[in-house]
Amino acid sequence: MGDGVLESLIGELKAAVNDSVSLATDERQHLLGLVGQVESRVTEEHGGLVDQIEDAVSRFETDHVALVGTLNRVANALSAGGI
Repeated sequence: MGDGVLESLIGELKAAVNDSVSLATDERQHLLGLVGQVESRVTEEHGGLVDQIEDAVSRFETDHVALVGTLNRVANALSAGGI
């Protein structure tokens, strides 16, 4: 998957987090921190990042379905990119 696609997904994820009115402040901060890690390490090999995203998926899958869909796509893109 190309860098442009991953960057687009990251932008989509940021927007989804920022647009979600039902996220608590600490949840929003957690997810934006995770997005920041993805952005800073997207070109590096970094073990465990996909696992952290998958943990976030598990944490938010019940209450934030649309957000979880985007998180899953980011995790898949990272995995496809060998990260």
